[in-house]
Amino acid sequence: MAYTLAAPITKKFKLEEADETGETTATFRQASVREDEARASLMADQVYSWDDEQRGKVERRTRWSWAELHRLEVQMTMDACDIMVEKGEDKDGNPALSSLFKFNRKGIAMSESQFMEAWGKLPSSVARELIMYCHEVNPDWRVVA
Repeated sequence: MAYTLAAPITKKFKLEEADETGETTATFRQASVREDEARASLMADQVYSWDDEQRGKVERRTRWSWAELHRLEVQMTMDACDIMVEKGEDKDGNPALSSLFKFNRKGIAMSESQFMEAWGKLPSSVARELIMYCHEVNPDWRVVA
């Protein structure tokens, strides 16, 4: 029998750091080669330059950060998250809430800049919790020190 691709593993987590009641959740899926390659490309950008007239002058720049890497990992694999954000008040003076992250059936339904803006609103502890759950579903992405 020929090899058959199975549906990616998905897992729903309660965000206890964000919400002690356990009502707030996020769902992550197993990454595919597409996400692995996108993740690797973040670390692949390097610039080498030299000036022949001034021998010995060499420049090497690598542009990436752990924070960017983790944000990209979450963006690529989070399929649902019900963290809400206040958007002013409704007509009765109550807080108007909307979902911080937007999703469709394929995952995140936001541009990279929209996701970056939403991600930037999170407290660091909540971002770390999302990263932890992303890595639980994608253990190859964990950094072992």
